[in-house]
Amino acid sequence: MKYLRMSLKDSYNLLHKKRPIVRPNGSFFRQLIDYEWRLFGKNSVKMIYLEHLNIEVPDLFVHEYKKMVLLEAIIARTRHPHRTGFGSKTNLING
Repeated sequence: MKYLRMSLKDSYNLLHKKRPIVRPNGSFFRQLIDYEWRLFGKNSVKMIYLEHLNIEVPDLFVHEYKKMVLLEAIIARTRHPHRTGFGSKTNLING
């Protein structure tokens, strides 16, 4: 960010393009957001609270987290058809 004068969003996208597996944790991302503010006086990324997961993630990840939650729910329903996507038992009519 500093030497190439790149925003955090652009820096992350460049890194993600080269190494797609990279996912800095929330605490480190907050530090990067703070650093971007100190460098440029503005932010290109903000933290978003995902209530259903009870976590805060960078807005860059929101779409991916929603897809992951949906995928996990589908997998859980496929493996355990008598349960909801979140693991709690449903009321079964036929025993």
